[in-house]
Amino acid sequence: MNHNDMNEEEYLEKVTKNNITLISVVFGVLVLFALPMMYILWR
Repeated sequence: MNHNDMNEEEYLEKVTKNNITLISVVFGVLVLFALPMMYILWR
């Protein structure tokens, strides 16, 4: 049981780190698309 708990905790940590990385990448892409759109709209 303890061994499984350790693996689950490690798994959750990896998933959390992957989610943070994914969110950062998606946010970066959205910003890259949003800035030119804002520039075009506000001209």
